[in-house]
Amino acid sequence: MNGKNREQHLTQLMHAGFEKSASSFSRFVNKPIRVTQAKSVIVQQNKAGVAEEKGLLHILVTRVIGDLTGKSFLIFTQEEYDEITTAMSAAIGDKSLHEAFLIEIDNIISAPVIAELSSKLNIELFGAVPHLVKIQAASLNDYIVGEMVHEEPGSIITNALLQFDHKKIHPQFIWKWSTKILDLIPEQ
Repeated sequence: MNGKNREQHLTQLMHAGFEKSASSFSRFVNKPIRVTQAKSVIVQQNKAGVAEEKGLLHILVTRVIGDLTGKSFLIFTQEEYDEITTAMSAAIGDKSLHEAFLIEIDNIISAPVIAELSSKLNIELFGAVPHLVKIQAASLNDYIVGEMVHEEPGSIITNALLQFDHKKIHPQFIWKWSTKILDLIPEQ
């Protein structure tokens, strides 16, 4: 399988994981969520290939460990964060639990992607405990580039938008993998 076919296969694997993530989270919030704009791209060290956002961003970062390393970035704009935390406050009433609830959202959304890749590539992968980072949107590309493993010649960025039933909520879901992931995709 050539490099382009491996990229396409990776995109299909990731999209299957994204669909399972959307399904899991849909059951959790009892509202429809769908995946839009899923794609994978090989990038060099100075460009992350992320969609442009504005204002303050709330990013849940999950480090992936095991036979392959990577990171996921679940990115909420300030408006999305406000919508979610307002809904949480109405449901649970305790603002101190907002960050914990967002971390749980990340766990629910990240786990199916990790499980899909682990299963389909026959490797062991695990997600570490996510942490929340707040940065200005203008710094997003530099932040993600800074999170890349610089010993690698490049990285694979897989990006999807999760479209919630509520039109104002459509976080970016970015995964960064070493290009070594392409070597793990079996010949077809």
